[in-house]
Amino acid sequence: MEYFKSISSFNGDCANKKVIILSGITVATTICLYTKCRGHDRRAFLRDAIRKRQSEREDQLRKIAKTVAVTDKQETDQREAILALSFPELFEALQNETYSALQVLHAYQEKALKAHAITNCITQFFLEAEECARQLDQAYVGKKKPPLFGIPFSVKESISVKGYDSTAGYSAKLGHPADEDATCVAVLRAYGAVPFVQTNVPQTLLSYNNSNPIYGRTTNPFNVKRTSGGSSGGEGALIGSGGSPLGLGTDVGGSIRIPSHFCGIAGIKPTTGRISQLNSGASTPGRPVIRASIGPMAPTVDALIAACRLLFSDAVFAIDQQVAPIPFKDDVLADSKPLTIGWFDTDGYFEPTHSCRRAVREAKQALERSGHKLVQWTPPNAFEAFEMAVGALTMDGGDYIMTMLSDECSIDELLAPQLWIWGWPNWLKRWLAHLVPPRIAQMLRAQATTPQELRHLYARIEQYRTHFAQSMRDAGIDAILCPAFTTPSISHALAGEVPGNITYTVRFNLLDYPAGIVKVGNVTAADEQTTANEYPESDIWYVKVKKENTNGSLGLPVGVQVAAAPFREEIVLKIMRDIEQNLMKE
Repeated sequence: MEYFKSISSFNGDCANKKVIILSGITVATTICLYTKCRGHDRRAFLRDAIRKRQSEREDQLRKIAKTVAVTDKQETDQREAILALSFPELFEALQNETYSALQVLHAYQEKALKAHAITNCITQFFLEAEECARQLDQAYVGKKKPPLFGIPFSVKESISVKGYDSTAGYSAKLGHPADEDATCVAVLRAYGAVPFVQTNVPQTLLSYNNSNPIYGRTTNPFNVKRTSGGSSGGEGALIGSGGSPLGLGTDVGGSIRIPSHFCGIAGIKPTTGRISQLNSGASTPGRPVIRASIGPMAPTVDALIAACRLLFSDAVFAIDQQVAPIPFKDDVLADSKPLTIGWFDTDGYFEPTHSCRRAVREAKQALERSGHKLVQWTPPNAFEAFEMAVGALTMDGGDYIMTMLSDECSIDELLAPQLWIWGWPNWLKRWLAHLVPPRIAQMLRAQATTPQELRHLYARIEQYRTHFAQSMRDAGIDAILCPAFTTPSISHALAGEVPGNITYTVRFNLLDYPAGIVKVGNVTAADEQTTANEYPESDIWYVKVKKENTNGSLGLPVGVQVAAAPFREEIVLKIMRDIEQNLMKE
């Protein structure tokens, strides 16, 4: 009997185990199906949100087009006259009431619509802009006006404007309008400027392309097959098309300066503590060594100076205690004392194409004509600087970006090259680094894998900043003149395939130096021919760059970059203005 009892007990235990196993399988299956269904529902919800926003944008565009429709030739002539004004002339015309704030707004709204039709640069119009301009006209008729009275300005999509989304190209952020303006927007409003339009950005912001699944791809105003740059590429395209007299962008690796160079405009990335960053958004939060800087973008340097004069002011210091209380130094702009400027047309890491090197030499000659002393100088340790910058930008190995994208219903196809690398484990990246050319290997090794490596990276960056500053002091130079980028604007696809191109911009983010871009000229047939004859082909990056810059780049804008030590923005602006004014005389 005991035997049969034991058998019976054994069979019962087996039956219980089967029940437990089957129950576990059922629960696991249910969870998987629920998760899959929930994910499917989530993606469907986000696709609907994108379609809704796209429909809202089309309605906005039609509404603005109807509002600014021209009724007669006199109005057409008036708008053309407004758009032809330089920034100082526009300022005077508004101050002396030659034109009203509403007339200026309508002129730029109409021009912005035309720019958008070509480049797809606009995400949303600010519909209250018309009422804002009308109220300004009523409040200040015959009275002393605020310094930016009636000046329309555009805003990069990642910078908060009350009542509007700042998605950074993520559909999951749709439907979450900002509760308040970013400080920089609020300050310009307080000085009488009118925010009128929001401009496009790449998904994640961490790209020098400009495309996302919500609003689509922004193209270059001079060649729709080329990119406007990123991540402030909507600003670059709009301003480069004449659709805005002033804009606000952000820059963490070149995001103001690259679009400015590609689109033939001026832009400046200040030191991070010079302009308030409150409510400005960031590609990756919690990145203390390389932080994004807000800065102005405009057709010419005069508008940058006007914006900086007000953004470096007591009005900001009272709001944001993290901003250095350093008012704008007009005496630096007025000082006629010549500066000593170190220049280079290649950093030894990535050879610029002929047009970009020629632009540096032409800017050098222009500065010499202005009385400045130019000294040839080479920045220290370009290879090491680029590796440290990449490590600091992707300190979490892309984890934040990958997590954000995992919640998306769609990922922009132009991000594929970046995601391909970010998705690899670090051990695989370092193993592959032994098999590829040195510059690409460096990219794969740049990521810190332990807290100890991250601390060591921070220490190296501190040492590099000290070494760089000492190199400038040893050379006796006040500022730097160098290429804006390795090439003029490139195709949309190539931007993700050649990350090393940002060496000339990201260096100054690593150092936290103010740096600006000013246009010098355009690509010539001789530039293309010289690049075809002389440009290297020693690795895949060079091969790709050479192919694009020997055919199809004719006429694209070319700028140069000016930089100086932290909190010397006025020196940068002075040099940029001298280049611009001297070249305009020719």
